[in-house]
Amino acid sequence: MLPTKLPLKRFYEELVRTQAVLNRKHLGWGAVRRYGGAALQAAARGQTNYLRMLWKFSTVYNPERQYADHQQPVRYEMRPPRPLAGIKPSKQELYVHMPAAVH
Repeated sequence: MLPTKLPLKRFYEELVRTQAVLNRKHLGWGAVRRYGGAALQAAARGQTNYLRMLWKFSTVYNPERQYADHQQPVRYEMRPPRPLAGIKPSKQELYVHMPAAVH
């Protein structure tokens, strides 16, 4: 993620709006129509997280809640690795999760 020039509260509003679009398009009721059989089979085995997510999106992805969380003190801070002096990483080394090898 890159730094934003938006005020922080507005950033979280836009982030949640984007997440809502992705949720509706790829994870929402449309996906239940496409993948409902697999979701029902998982629910029959007790794996209900996908179906519960459909009703809980607005409580989890809430800009007010995320903004309030951001105001809390940092418990631990992640620091990027120190750059190696004068050595430029290859494109492959820039991936956090390496892409699957193409066979």
